[in-house]
Amino acid sequence: MQKNDDLIARARMAREAGRTADAVDFMRKVAAHGMLSQSEGELYAAAFKVAVKELLTACHLIDRFSDQKPHRAVAEEYIGKLQGEIRSLCRECRGVADVHAERETPSGEETVFWHRVSGDCSRLLAEVSVAFNRDAAASQAEVSYTAAGLAAASLSPAHPGRLATALNFSLFQAEILEDVARACFIAKGALDDAIDFAPALAQHHKSQAGRLLQDLQANILEWTALLQADVAVSEWKI
Repeated sequence: MQKNDDLIARARMAREAGRTADAVDFMRKVAAHGMLSQSEGELYAAAFKVAVKELLTACHLIDRFSDQKPHRAVAEEYIGKLQGEIRSLCRECRGVADVHAERETPSGEETVFWHRVSGDCSRLLAEVSVAFNRDAAASQAEVSYTAAGLAAASLSPAHPGRLATALNFSLFQAEILEDVARACFIAKGALDDAIDFAPALAQHHKSQAGRLLQDLQANILEWTALLQADVAVSEWKI
């Protein structure tokens, strides 16, 4: 469809130009025209994730003013507004992801992708939520990541889709559930499983898989150090 092609081209241009809001708007219009292919879905999800991350960065920067008594109320109000925008974007993206994840697809890779996107949206939603809403978002993320992991079993252990699922699920465990031991277990399992299969990957997957393996390794090192530090503190207290 020519109209979709034009919108996708504009979304790519907007993303390259740093016009995140425009990229989101263009891909929103593409999604309104029907089901997305995986390549279109990747552009759609990327636009929304960049928009959310920009808003999260803005929240962290504005939070500095909350320590200054004259500006505290204004800062908190502004952060609340930005968090509302984050929740809206996450719910919108998750809704599209869930519709695509439940359809029959010729590719297990697509199913893994959409379940992972749904999990990512819920993870980000949990990050800006409190109490019951945070617990609900975390529960939804767990369900989506688990579904992605089950679907990913049909892929090579070194496939980028399977590695990305393990990476994001482990980040969810560490950052949202604050279970560093579980995060380390998931990441290490994925890394160990992938090592022997990486050389046999198709060429177009190798560079992406390599980056994901590096990210997993870096996180494992960081989390292992945290766990060892916790053990040392516990032993010192005894």
